[in-house]
Amino acid sequence: MVARASGVVVAPRSGSRMAGTLSQLRQFFATRIAATSTGGLGQGSITSPTWKQERSPFALLDEPKARTHLAFSCQIADAIFTDAGDGSSTSSRYVVEASVAVLFLYRIRASRQADVDKAATAAEAVARSIMTLGTEDREYMILPDLLFSPTLTDDGEALLVEQRYRVRFDTTIGT
Repeated sequence: MVARASGVVVAPRSGSRMAGTLSQLRQFFATRIAATSTGGLGQGSITSPTWKQERSPFALLDEPKARTHLAFSCQIADAIFTDAGDGSSTSSRYVVEASVAVLFLYRIRASRQADVDKAATAAEAVARSIMTLGTEDREYMILPDLLFSPTLTDDGEALLVEQRYRVRFDTTIGT
């Protein structure tokens, strides 16, 4: 991996990369998050929580059962279309630089700093899953931007944890 001045981490080019889409990128993130290990994240009677994707970020707060599992949402926060301009032999002259927002709820109990620590552990587990190299990583160059930004929900019963990732990938637009 090579870091550019823009802060984007670029994988060394060996052969041609496949082009991706915004929809595929969001689905890639959702699949990786859903497969994240929940070992050690249980609380009280909830010994085996599971990651469950909600349709929208706001559903996280509206879903009554969201606190009995690890409800999450991932959305493309923004996407910039730009000329690759790096002289590479990619399948497209253009790249997309996107910001992906990941939100999840973690239930906390009153006066339990350990629950806040577990929320941070969950954030690290999600980042580890997203950053794990796989075949899809030929398409997406991912750089974590924000790992752990917790906000206490209005009822004080959960932390809403936000993460952000910058992703650069070749696009089929303009080919």
